[in-house]
Amino acid sequence: MVVGLALVGATAGALRGCEAVQNTSTCGSAGFPLLVVIVVLMIVLGSVLLRMFEVPDPGSTSFLAVGLVSVVALLFFIEVIDAWWMIIAIPAVSVLAYLLSHWVTTTFIEPVE
Repeated sequence: MVVGLALVGATAGALRGCEAVQNTSTCGSAGFPLLVVIVVLMIVLGSVLLRMFEVPDPGSTSFLAVGLVSVVALLFFIEVIDAWWMIIAIPAVSVLAYLLSHWVTTTFIEPVE
């Protein structure tokens, strides 16, 4: 949930920042690198939180979960990504993505001995 809310906040903040700097609702050529930075920061945030709760393989779990959230957002929510209810939808999808990625990493990755 925390990563989903941070993802929504960082993306909205980046869009508002681009709008303030460039007087347009898109970021132009800075948009893609900005999104990459946001995704990397969310992976790191998720990994740190999972490590705090001693979840096995926190980096892989967070990487997979943030990737899943990104894919779901692009596949199903791209037309309504700036709707107010994305504040609810993206964190909910992130919870499901983290649960699924935790299951995948604990089921299919062998523990280090």
